[in-house]
Amino acid sequence: MGLCVNLETRPTWRASAFRVCGYLNLTRNGLLEHSKKFQFEHIQIRIEGKHCMVTGANSGVGSATAEDLASRGATFYMVSHNKEKGKIQSSTGLLQICHLSSISKIKSFASRFSSKDVPVHVLVNISGLMEHKQVTTSEGFELNFAVNVLGTYATTELLLPLLEKAAPDHCSLDQ
Repeated sequence: MGLCVNLETRPTWRASAFRVCGYLNLTRNGLLEHSKKFQFEHIQIRIEGKHCMVTGANSGVGSATAEDLASRGATFYMVSHNKEKGKIQSSTGLLQICHLSSISKIKSFASRFSSKDVPVHVLVNISGLMEHKQVTTSEGFELNFAVNVLGTYATTELLLPLLEKAAPDHCSLDQ
């Protein structure tokens, strides 16, 4: 017999379940318990010959992601809106200029990149911003929405043929 939850107590039950789950898994003790099962070699894979694209790779998490991909042997493409901010060595990655707040610029970038006929094995959308003022793009979208939602969606959608081209015929999840 399943657990029955009264509709009036459902929010309380869900909040309690969330807290218990968080306490067991997301506290220091939860981390220490789960770290006993962690096997570092599972994430130490080489990806030579793979082409990876990282948006927002000029700073923060995007930069760390790009550095990690380079250390694993991948060829990666850094998508940045600012050439000066896109500090990257040609030996570790290739800079691609595109401002993700503009759908037309994303379309142009995707068209240029697709013409190179390079498969994209990994697409990491990390680019984002938090503009505190009300700013509207030239296409009429609010800037935060344009970059964080539309830009990510359009980039993924327009590069999907390259991702599909690079996808294997089958997937194996051996563990």
